[in-house]
Amino acid sequence: MKTRTPVRKMLAVAAAVTLAVTLTPSSATAANYAKSDYPAAVMTYRAHPAGFNDAAEVTKPGPRCNVATTTMEAGGVRVTVRTELAALVKELLKRTKQMGYTMHAASTGGYNCRYISGTTTPSNHAYGRAVDINWNENPHSYTFRSTIPPKVVKMWMNAGFYWGGHYSKPDTMHFEYVGAKSAIGTYYQKLTGSPVPTTPTPTETAFPTVKAGSGNSAAVKTLQYGLQARGYSLTVDGAFGAKTKAALVAFQKSRGLTADGIAGAKTWPALLPTVRSGSHGAAVRALQVELRAAGHSVAVDGVFGAGTKAAVVAYQKAKGLTADGIVGAKTWGSLVD
Repeated sequence: MKTRTPVRKMLAVAAAVTLAVTLTPSSATAANYAKSDYPAAVMTYRAHPAGFNDAAEVTKPGPRCNVATTTMEAGGVRVTVRTELAALVKELLKRTKQMGYTMHAASTGGYNCRYISGTTTPSNHAYGRAVDINWNENPHSYTFRSTIPPKVVKMWMNAGFYWGGHYSKPDTMHFEYVGAKSAIGTYYQKLTGSPVPTTPTPTETAFPTVKAGSGNSAAVKTLQYGLQARGYSLTVDGAFGAKTKAALVAFQKSRGLTADGIAGAKTWPALLPTVRSGSHGAAVRALQVELRAAGHSVAVDGVFGAGTKAAVVAYQKAKGLTADGIVGAKTWGSLVD
């Protein structure tokens, strides 16, 4: 009997270890929380919170989005949201990481000008108020699954956001700002104890929408110069008539854009090329016309020389743009009104 006791003890220990391993959750299981682990919603969901001009900023068809956005890096990810929310979202992302939750850059994002899949309703992300975190781990599904710690969710909710885990069909990746626009600074100060950092007023870089019959002759002239630069033959007269529309529709078709003959947020950047020192032609004439309208004395000769560059740099400095003398989408968007 004595000789068999150690064997029995060894078997008992082995059984205990086996049971402990069986009952101890794996790291993957431990990372998933039950719906009951989370606090109740702090705010009522609002698709269109007070103070935001959603009807003007996101229109159909398209959709067409005219939302001023800022991209920031925090917590190991890069996210774009509407500019008013940038400081608050950056702080929330930083604190999310500090709380021990790892966000993945490949599955975390914000602003996206698109429709809800299968509909013609603009997505929440088109307004720049929503952030999705680790969408592979936190799916939009009737089967609740979330790896986001409850304390992280509580922090976002206390900062004016609604958590998608509270939807009837849980969307646990999703955080959407539903507070009033005027309350953003209050939420930031509540979170950090300090006022929102002061930053220069964002430079307007949105393109106008012009179409047949448009009375914006200056923008129409720039459009016509842009079409000339792309090889279309038409007169630059500031009148948006049948020939201008036909050329615009042909250009839109060639670029896979919605061929509606309306120059909006997607058509302008595709149409107007980046120009710089040494460039020449119709696009440079468009630039020179816009610079003259902005008060700079340049010749409209289609040649991007020293005088044109100096005017561009001066304009960029005055508007808080990168003063490199290169006219890309942001400078074009600021110039064309």
